[in-house]
Amino acid sequence: MSYSRQSPILVWDLASGSVLKEITEEIGTVNSAVLIGNGQCAVTGSGDHTVRLWDLDQARCLATFTADDTVTSCAVSADAGTMIAGDGSGAVHILQVRP
Repeated sequence: MSYSRQSPILVWDLASGSVLKEITEEIGTVNSAVLIGNGQCAVTGSGDHTVRLWDLDQARCLATFTADDTVTSCAVSADAGTMIAGDGSGAVHILQVRP
């Protein structure tokens, strides 16, 4: 997975070096991204104040949380049950992920 300020989120096939999926949903500037588990899902933190949980196989957003400020960092627990995000105001958000 890769992201930049000027392009969509790209999901790559590392063996061939080709792009498998392009996530083009308007999400603002992605500041942080984390792959979950085997890489089928990811979490992003963005300049539009959102934390999003993505299904990378389907290239679609599964859930969105809106913070008070620009989300500058995100992390996921080892069991993928908790997302943690920090925003520009200094707040830390702890979010439970439920199937």
